[in-house]
Amino acid sequence: MTETVKLDDALDRGGAYISHVLLASCLMAILGDYFFWNESVGLSISLWLLALAVCIIILWRGHFYTRALFGASVALMVGVAPLIETVSALSLFFGALGITIFSIVARGRLGASWPTNASRAVHLLLISPFRLIPDISSAHKQGQRLIPAGIFGLWIVPIVFSSAFLFLFSAANPIIEKWMMELRFSLLMEQLSYSRIIFWFALSSFAWGFIYFKRPSSDTDGYDETQNVSDDGLINPPAAGLGTRFFAPGAVLRSLILFNILFALQTGLDVQFLWGGLALPDGMSYATYAHRGAYPLIITAALAIVFVVSTFGPNKELESSSLARVLVFSWIAQNVLLVLSSAQRLGLYVDIYSLSYWRVAAFIWMGLVAFGLITIIFRIGLRRSNGWLIGTNMAVGAVVLYACCFFNFADFIARYNVERDKTAYAHGRLIDKNYLASLGPHAIPAINCLLEGNMLSPSTQQYLESKKYQFRFSLDRGLGDWRSWSFRDYRLSRYLAMNLKPC
Repeated sequence: MTETVKLDDALDRGGAYISHVLLASCLMAILGDYFFWNESVGLSISLWLLALAVCIIILWRGHFYTRALFGASVALMVGVAPLIETVSALSLFFGALGITIFSIVARGRLGASWPTNASRAVHLLLISPFRLIPDISSAHKQGQRLIPAGIFGLWIVPIVFSSAFLFLFSAANPIIEKWMMELRFSLLMEQLSYSRIIFWFALSSFAWGFIYFKRPSSDTDGYDETQNVSDDGLINPPAAGLGTRFFAPGAVLRSLILFNILFALQTGLDVQFLWGGLALPDGMSYATYAHRGAYPLIITAALAIVFVVSTFGPNKELESSSLARVLVFSWIAQNVLLVLSSAQRLGLYVDIYSLSYWRVAAFIWMGLVAFGLITIIFRIGLRRSNGWLIGTNMAVGAVVLYACCFFNFADFIARYNVERDKTAYAHGRLIDKNYLASLGPHAIPAINCLLEGNMLSPSTQQYLESKKYQFRFSLDRGLGDWRSWSFRDYRLSRYLAMNLKPC
């Protein structure tokens, strides 16, 4: 729903918007603390200014045109360029000037004369940063809520699902688990000081001035009093009941933003340690890192599919939102990387601890989950229904499972493990003879291949020889009765009768 209102009234009409500006200002203070507190400044200043510009774009996205945003972005990059070269008083001046021009141009406040524009720039730089407390006080006196009614409903789903994903990530990734264990409240309190709190307030005030910038009351030159203010559920939550608000567009958008951040953290760690080969922390092996993550990450991807299918559909409001589409495509892409990472983890684990039925099933399940994620992208892009999505995945799943009926997994697993066990035995590791024997008669060719090497201990060789003859006896007995005959057993019997080389 879109309505035409005065822009300044739009800023003041609801605590919902003020609360978002305040939240963005606090986030900029947290980012600034990470960038600047007890740290040498350099590229961090440019990144902080760019992050401030992103906040302005997100919270004011309905108040400027693409052409204005492009010009504002060019002005910002020109202003930031000297800071990238080096940090000095002159480069700081141009950086501040760049973010000032960006805020004015992007919000359509460029006046007809240069004195007017200069006045707005001076007001933005020297007066607006001191408006944090007066603006909040004024909003409170007008009866506006800094925490709007129903805002908790918009955050329940993002927090619950994000907590679930964080729990799964901690179960899958020992590094994240270690971070969570080290995150103690007492340690955080030890880092606080009066000077640091003042530093946070100064950064929040500076960010507030640029995000919640209001023109001087005497300034009317070239300023359009009316703007189209879009009510999309992110800035102004809809006046709906608490039950419908849980999965309202605003709640889903918040969820997607948090999910993208959490998944980016997990993906970044996998890129460093799993794909990039970066050394793990002391006392942690790659086997531990790989094994911990294979199954929880697949559960995470499956949960992500359920969330997207439940909240993002052709008949839902978010389908037409460009921001929601970008966020959901980004999140799905990260989920695909997550599945690939899970497969890589499981592959590393199999290299060390051999293959099994459950691990083969996990690989197949990972492939189906990856296919499901990719089909979600096609469903959104082609604007198909969730029925099409579910039907396509069920059909592909049925075809894959049907094909599995004709694949001899016992023979495949046995041969793979024998090849791996030969290498393992050469390096002094024991052969898992019990699991090899548990695969049944179809492990006979692989057992023959292993016995041909004459590298086993007498006890292991005797054990496998006895198992092989037991399997051969049960195979012949089963084929002797038509009731227990199977084509797979028949092919194995013919294979063994022709004395083909086992490997």
